[in-house]
Amino acid sequence: MKKKQVYAIGALMMLSLLSFQAVTLGEDNTVNFYKVDSPFDYVQHALSGTTLKKVSSSQNKDSTSDIMPLLTDGSLFEGDYDFQNPAITSTGQSVLAVAELKDSFISADPVWRYSSDGGQTWSDFIGFNWEVGYKEKSCLDYCGNNEFQAYGGFLPDPSINDFYLIHYPSMTDLEATFNDDAGWTPWSFSVDGYYDGFEDIDVAGYTHGDIAPYPGFHGIFLSSCVDTDTGLDTISIIYETQDMGLQLLYWPDFDGQVGQVSTDIDLVTGEYWEACEMSDSADFITDGVYIDHAYLEPGNPDWWGAEDAWQGFIFEGAHNPDIAASNGHVYLVFENNGGIVCAHSSNNGDSFSETTIASSGSFPSVTANDQTVTITFIRNGDLYTATSENGGQTWEESSSPVNDESGVVDAQDHSADISGPYVVWTDTRAGNKAVYFEQAGAATPVIEVTSLSGGFGVSAVITNVGGAEGTNIPWSITLEGGLMLLGAEKSGEIASIAPEETVTISTGFILGLGGVDITVSAGGTQKTSSGLVILPFVLGVN
Repeated sequence: MKKKQVYAIGALMMLSLLSFQAVTLGEDNTVNFYKVDSPFDYVQHALSGTTLKKVSSSQNKDSTSDIMPLLTDGSLFEGDYDFQNPAITSTGQSVLAVAELKDSFISADPVWRYSSDGGQTWSDFIGFNWEVGYKEKSCLDYCGNNEFQAYGGFLPDPSINDFYLIHYPSMTDLEATFNDDAGWTPWSFSVDGYYDGFEDIDVAGYTHGDIAPYPGFHGIFLSSCVDTDTGLDTISIIYETQDMGLQLLYWPDFDGQVGQVSTDIDLVTGEYWEACEMSDSADFITDGVYIDHAYLEPGNPDWWGAEDAWQGFIFEGAHNPDIAASNGHVYLVFENNGGIVCAHSSNNGDSFSETTIASSGSFPSVTANDQTVTITFIRNGDLYTATSENGGQTWEESSSPVNDESGVVDAQDHSADISGPYVVWTDTRAGNKAVYFEQAGAATPVIEVTSLSGGFGVSAVITNVGGAEGTNIPWSITLEGGLMLLGAEKSGEIASIAPEETVTISTGFILGLGGVDITVSAGGTQKTSSGLVILPFVLGVN
């Protein structure tokens, strides 16, 4: 990519190589990876504090949301123009997909469809009345709660350089609201004169509320771009806060090139992860993938600046990374020497092991739920899956491709995506590019807090909306504020919960007086409310 720049503050720290190991992965794959301590200093950009602008002109949808069956052979986006670069996110039966509608060499727009029944039926196309421009490589991610379900965006149009962040209060209800969001709501700010040459983008959603670093935080956008002030490639982090404006972080003095990026946040541990393809750095990495991570400390908007906050690894010779994290397990998939490799950690990224999944393949994508992880990859124009149920140690590859017509999968980055058991890919069988959908990943439990009530203490209903049994699901109920003498916090574990099963949890006996904020967490999801405590009773819970 072209070099880029930004207002430079701070300096690149010298690497401290903590360990090195060479892992032999099959006959042709030897991957060297290094653990590094604080290789970069993230610094705040001059744009930090910028206020987002609601894009009110985009509120009119281009099409209705009438439910319709999935088109023949799994075609999700298809028409007279090319549809490509799909992204998908899901929670249980709720699925949201986006694709890039490219109707000319100067015009491309994101379009969406959603399903409330696990992909059996879908809405019609949904779009916004955008200004003419080029909006590519849309990204989506689930945020871990039902009040603000998903977060997304796309690469800025190079002719305008406006950065868009899209709020989805609900993935399947266009009328749902959250604070100032009435339905799906785009917000934007200008990066003109600061960033340009955007190469890639990804988003990691996170639960808002007490466990977030700051009110108004919904996740993190990660992008590779150019700092227009210095002309250097850089990595940019963007996240929202309620009253401090946008926060923008970047690397000021990287001397190489940055390409494909991927990011995820572990909804259970609160660990933020990023993976970046890098090359041509004399001081750091000549060719490979760098990953690092930091803890999103609740209530701390400067989580990124804590001493020894960042730890990372370099994977030499790796390309096209994708990363997923769940309950302390981390999975990085990438290409190496023509094959597909997974680096996996079971200790929140303190150490990694690596396993060759396939001896040939390209452009992998990954989704994970605890120790169950599924990837997709492309081989000879076909899309394959592989699944591990023991944290990435061993894998079983699908015996036949996901696509039912051979050789039609477009082999390029962002061609395929996976979320839970749901897969989308760019397909060329009809001449024009189209986006197809299939259920091909492993079924996993998906835990949601479906209701919350008061009365004698606080009770909540926990539901498994996924397709597999959940076991050892941790939960907690916290009451903050007022004068709490007993029962301010209760926690436990659900031993097992079958698909579609519900379990009621409660605080039991409490004793207090005054208004309280109530937070219920279970299996990585969270629901918040408020109420009035009068001795053992809680009133006014929404």
